[in-house]
This record gives sequence, C-alpha cells and structure tokens, in this order.
Amino acid sequence: MMDKQFNANTSVSIFMATYNGAKFIGKQLESLHHQNFANWQLWIRDDVSSDETVSVIKEFEEHDKRIHLIEDSKGRLGNAQNFNEVMNYSGDSDYFMFCDQDDYWFQDKISSSLTFIKEKERECGSNTPIAIFTDAEAVNENLETISNSFMKKVHVNPYDKEPLNKLLAQNYMYGCTMLLNKFAFKLSVSVPKDAEGHDYWVALVTSLYGHIFYLDKPTLKYRQHSNNVTGLKQGKLINKIKRNLTLKGWIQTNRIVDMSIRQANRLLDIKYDNPNKGKSKLVRDFVLHGTEGGLIVIPFLIKNRIFRQGKLRTLIYYLSMIRKNKNIYD
Repeated sequence: MMDKQFNANTSVSIFMATYNGAKFIGKQLESLHHQNFANWQLWIRDDVSSDETVSVIKEFEEHDKRIHLIEDSKGRLGNAQNFNEVMNYSGDSDYFMFCDQDDYWFQDKISSSLTFIKEKERECGSNTPIAIFTDAEAVNENLETISNSFMKKVHVNPYDKEPLNKLLAQNYMYGCTMLLNKFAFKLSVSVPKDAEGHDYWVALVTSLYGHIFYLDKPTLKYRQHSNNVTGLKQGKLINKIKRNLTLKGWIQTNRIVDMSIRQANRLLDIKYDNPNKGKSKLVRDFVLHGTEGGLIVIPFLIKNRIFRQGKLRTLIYYLSMIRKNKNIYD
C-alpha cells in the first residue's frame, strides 16, 4: 500500500457536489474506493437532483463508511455554493480535494498528489498556504481517451511564474485536479457568492497568499460530455463564435468580467498575517481599474500580463474591461 509513504495520521477530506449525476457517479465512487491511499473521507451534498443520484450515493455509503451524504433543507444552491456548503464538513483533516461526479480517478491520484505537495511544503515551509493541481486525461462519455493531456489539448501553460496575474482574468486550474494543505483550505473558506466557481476562488486565494504548483501528470480521466460546466466543449469553433461574436456572447462576457472584478474585491476581505504587499496592490489596482474602466485600463492589463487564453478572447476581454461605470457592489 502506498500509505506507508506518509505519516499514519495523514488524512484527506474530499468534497463532491452532485446534481443529476446518476449516469456516471457510480464509476467515480468505485475509483475512490480503489485508491491506494486509504485514509480519506468523502463528503457529498446533492443539489436536489431529479434522477437517482442520491440512491446511488446511499448504496455506496452503506458499504463504505468513509462516504458521507449530507442531507439538509437548503434547496438548490448552484455548483459553487453547493461546494461551499459541503466544504464546511471537513473535520480536522490535513489535506483537501475536490471531486466531480462524472470523472474517474487513477488509483494513485491521492497518493501522488500528497507526495508532490509534501515535497513543496518542505521547500516553502509547512505553514505556507499551498495548492497543487495536475494534468488530466480527457475522455469521452465511455471513458475512451480523447487526449492524454488535457492541459496540452486546451493550450494552457500551467507553469506560469505569475499565476495571480493570469487568474485575475481567467481560471485555468480545475478543482478535480487540486489538492490543498490546511492553510490554503482555511483561507479559502468560505466561497463568496461573487465567485465564478469554488476552484477559481481557491486558485485566486492561494496564488495571492501562498503558492500554487503544477504536477505534470494525469491523475484522473476527465470525462467530456454535453453537461460539462467546463471542458473541451468550450473550445469548439461554434462556441467561440457564440461567446465572442454575438450580442448574447458580449452580454455574457460583460457579466463574467463584472463578476471577476467583484470576486477580486472579495479577496481583499481575507485576513492573513503575512500578506504579499505587491500582490495585494495588484489586486487593488485591478479592482480600481476594472471598476472605473476607460482606455487607461489597457496599459495596466498589458504591463501586468493580465490576459485570457487566445488573442481573440483577450481582445474581447480588454474591450469589456474598458466599459465605464461598472458597479462591483450591485
């Protein structure tokens, strides 16, 4: 067993937010059951599914006491706030992971992620907020390989030396590939309603107050299908046209840009004993420029390497940032 690499008390909490996932969730839960690191607890909250998702979860819960279904009366919260809610059930674990309902984890996903983050903790200090993320194998609905490297398929450079700058404009760290130490986790709770996603919020918080590292290794099969919130469908030509070259796409871009400014503003509310003043100033300036708009925002964005993936997306993003009178407090 790979557990022997770690202290016997090393523990991992895994969070899953489900919604109408009955078709695939059984395979995902099977993959967790077969992990070669055993000291984990899985916390699941279902967002009022109308299919058999809850029944499948309860069946697995009955046979594996590490699986816990949270049942409450809070109703449908949406993906980000569903994850936010389930993150409150972590207990006193050492490390934390996010799990999508429709993927399939490789047997050493937890153990290899732990090995990597412990190496980084030795380099940076065990009290430092650290998050790691990995590559993934992109697969279709039947778990057949589309690409051995999701990162290469979507043309993302995961080794950015200034991740905060890029993250202010666009998230490229997927929650299903992440592992956080307790210091990064505690700073990230709770996820504000202004956040685009739980993983985006965690990436921003950790890049601002700690460190993010990339493990160049696929640790799961990242299933691509019509119901994906993110994924390869975002890069299809028809979706690029809808997103960038239509009125509906322009309105959606403006909504996302406004949310990103509000999200960045929420970062400044976090209390941390040892903030990086340079990074904090970058966030404050980003919020200020984004809120006021005007052509002056363009030199600021270029100087600080704040851009989106692809020249067209960056151009549309810059045009949206120019808009004046954006009220981040709406």
